[in-house]
Amino acid sequence: MFIDGIKQEMDENLFEQMAEALHQSDNIHNPPIPTTSTRWKPDGTYDKKPVDPEYFSKYYQNKLSTPFTCPDWGRTITSKSNLSKHRQTKKCMNSKCH
Repeated sequence: MFIDGIKQEMDENLFEQMAEALHQSDNIHNPPIPTTSTRWKPDGTYDKKPVDPEYFSKYYQNKLSTPFTCPDWGRTITSKSNLSKHRQTKKCMNSKCH
C-alpha cells in the first residue's frame, strides 16, 4: 500500500477492515433503520404519502375552491379549476372580443 508516495506494509487486519468498509458502502439498497420515524414500510420502501389524511381535501379547499373571476368578462365562477369549462359556455364565448 502507498501512503504519501511511500510504500508501506499492510497487515491482514487492516486489509479485512478496508474490505468490510467497502462491502458496507456497496450495500446501498438497504434503507436506513428508522429511529423515530415510522414512514419506512416493513418491505423496505418509504411511505411518501402525506402524514395528514385530510391533506388533499384541505389543499383543495384552500387553493382551488376559492371563488375566481373570469378574466374575459369579470363574472365570478365557483373555482379556478372550472375556468376552462366556463370559457366554453355560450355566454362567455359571446362576451369575448374577437
